[in-house]
Amino acid sequence: MRSDDPRRRGGELSRLLRVSQPRMTQIMNFSHLAPYIQEELLILPRKVVGKEPIQEKQLRPIVAEVDWGRQRAMWVDYDTKPSVSSRTLCKEISHLDG
Repeated sequence: MRSDDPRRRGGELSRLLRVSQPRMTQIMNFSHLAPYIQEELLILPRKVVGKEPIQEKQLRPIVAEVDWGRQRAMWVDYDTKPSVSSRTLCKEISHLDG
């Protein structure tokens, strides 16, 4: 395996972050999501108690889709999204600031 091979870098990252290599692959796969979806995921409120509203396993079909337009359509159709979307949250926050 070459030193610039992404699998090797993933292995090094997983050791540094103390996560399993498969988990590191899952995390790195999120970089294939459309920026719009990444942004929505990043601004979701952190769940302290109970089950997270969005599970990594449920996002795999979206991550596997290479076309960002189709990803977006899949994301919009995603039926287990939180009841308050991040778009609504952003509008509410901007309303408070203005």
